[in-house]
Amino acid sequence: MRAGAGAPAVSDVSADLKRHLGLKRLRLRGLSGAKEEFLLAETAQNLKRLAKLAPA
Repeated sequence: MRAGAGAPAVSDVSADLKRHLGLKRLRLRGLSGAKEEFLLAETAQNLKRLAKLAPA
């Protein structure tokens, strides 16, 4: 399945999370904790993108 023309690659998104949100090391333990933490980080990233797109 191909991403859309404007969609960043998965590795780009995870690189942004590591670089800009400080997600170099997970703080929660276990697979479910890691999933929750990554979901929160993705949500924060999406909210930041939405804020840039929204008119002032």
